[in-house]
Amino acid sequence: TLANEVPDDLIFGDAAITGTEKGRHKRAQFDKLLRAWERRAFDALFVDEQSRLARDPLESAFIQVRIERTKIRLVSTDGLDTSVPNWQLRFGFTSLIASQFVRDTAHRVVRGMLGQLERGFMIGAPPFGYNAVRENDAGTHWVIDDRSAKYVREIFELRLRGESMVNIARHMNERGIPSPRKPKNVDYSYWRPGTVFQLLRNPVYRGVFVWTGTPYSKAKAKGDHATLVERESLRPELRIVDDSTWYACNAPS
Repeated sequence: TLANEVPDDLIFGDAAITGTEKGRHKRAQFDKLLRAWERRAFDALFVDEQSRLARDPLESAFIQVRIERTKIRLVSTDGLDTSVPNWQLRFGFTSLIASQFVRDTAHRVVRGMLGQLERGFMIGAPPFGYNAVRENDAGTHWVIDDRSAKYVREIFELRLRGESMVNIARHMNERGIPSPRKPKNVDYSYWRPGTVFQLLRNPVYRGVFVWTGTPYSKAKAKGDHATLVERESLRPELRIVDDSTWYACNAPS
């Protein structure tokens, strides 16, 4: 069969990695494919679907230019064959459909997440101080984890007394309290001033979940020059500190 005739080093696959722009840096096998392509290690490229090469319009355009420049034949199981005249029309049309599919999927995901919030469920991983509890297949609730919630209250109390983020982080590290997140490429977790800062500003600790209120969402929107519309969902059962404490710890300084 064809699979047995192709050397292993010319079989490429990035499983479970999106072909959109945001997943580009994770596609190690795709980069390997491009390097083999440039050195003319093959004469024809077979793919499951054209969209598996790219779903980003700009990346698709680069691939089309690469095909025209190198004369490598591209064949996909969904009907594309660049040896057929005017293949560019089908390639462009399929690329357009693939990019629209990404937009449609993003819209459905956002709509589903907002629907879960309106039904009283929660989305995403719970922050420090909470655990996630799955309710059959309906959705996920967050519940207060008493063991870690006491450290949340302690952090707010220290800040309320005027302690700096640096001192609070040092205090937590000296006691060996695990931090909310472990840095990449590190076997242990530790508190940083930024970790304390992000914890203090999270409104869920006063019982309010804010849609698009995370630093990541705001940073991404800023980079995309987009305007965020924040939506608040009241979750009084998740309150760990009172409003006066939360606002006092987040006052401008």
